[in-house]
Amino acid sequence: MDAGQVERYLDLARAQNIDAVITISNQHANIPSHYPIKVSGKKTRTVNLHHWSWKSLLTEAALHTDDNKDVKSVNDETQLYILNEFKRFLKHKNTGVTVHAQMDKSWSVVCSEGGLENKTEDTTAAVLSWHSLCRDLALTLSEETGVDVAQAIPNKYIKPKNGYTEKLKDDVESLYVNGCLSTSIKITNAASNLSILANVREKYFSVSMTLRVSKDAKTAQGAIGWILKQLKGVELDGLHVTACYAGKNSNKTCALNVLIEDGYQALAHDNRKNIPHSFDVYLKNDLKLSEIKGIRKFPEIVKKSTDSYYFHVGENLKKAQNKAPKISRNKENDAGDIVDINIEKPVSE
Repeated sequence: MDAGQVERYLDLARAQNIDAVITISNQHANIPSHYPIKVSGKKTRTVNLHHWSWKSLLTEAALHTDDNKDVKSVNDETQLYILNEFKRFLKHKNTGVTVHAQMDKSWSVVCSEGGLENKTEDTTAAVLSWHSLCRDLALTLSEETGVDVAQAIPNKYIKPKNGYTEKLKDDVESLYVNGCLSTSIKITNAASNLSILANVREKYFSVSMTLRVSKDAKTAQGAIGWILKQLKGVELDGLHVTACYAGKNSNKTCALNVLIEDGYQALAHDNRKNIPHSFDVYLKNDLKLSEIKGIRKFPEIVKKSTDSYYFHVGENLKKAQNKAPKISRNKENDAGDIVDINIEKPVSE
């Protein structure tokens, strides 16, 4: 699929007063309106352009038909049969449906340079390859968990018609200035989004989740004990916890094994009255140059690390529950009188 071919489809659609063109291929798109290849903006002024990957359609079909999936909603026997045959067809090795097994060759070039002395076509191609990997990660997690999993795309990149162009531009800038690329993945009913970061300049990859502390927490010891209890029994090299406090340079970080040995002291603030407002639980993998620039090795590490993190950590984390607000038993009315709230019991017949 190339730009010229798609633009011819758009011309035909406009000539026939058709509202939209939908394409399907192995290429990934963050969301259907984020088209994976660049086409002329003039062609999409009156015709919308959307894209789905074969893997996204396969994942969607599985969510609606597999018994162990959360969304299962197809009850019509004929529809169910057709969808199951569709899945069987796409899963056959001869159909050519692929996963994101390797980065574009530009990724290796960019990583070898450490990002990035100049913005080039390689920089843009590397970011496009990263976007494809992130979409593949979300689809794989959806297949494994049986729930809807999608990238959390900010509204500023979704609502405008040129939203993907702006996202691509901003991510290229991030890679150029900071040497970093990131994404956020939303998993239905998970405690928080998965935050994923690749730093090609400092050569590491990390995946994390952030949990807000209950507003009812009375002490730092209690708050730290709450997160530590959730991580009890987890054995994962490179796992760290950051206690986030109000105030500049106030955060405290330590490895999970140190936290288990030292208890809450390892994350306690110098001011014992200061209670953390949230915790970042993150897995950091320091990489060799050959690993981060490897067009096959890098996506393999990212997928394995993300899967391992969610299996050992993410699926066990729970949101803090704030106490439900209570109705005051005594209220002052506008005149200053005390009003007693008496709830009468229903009269039994």
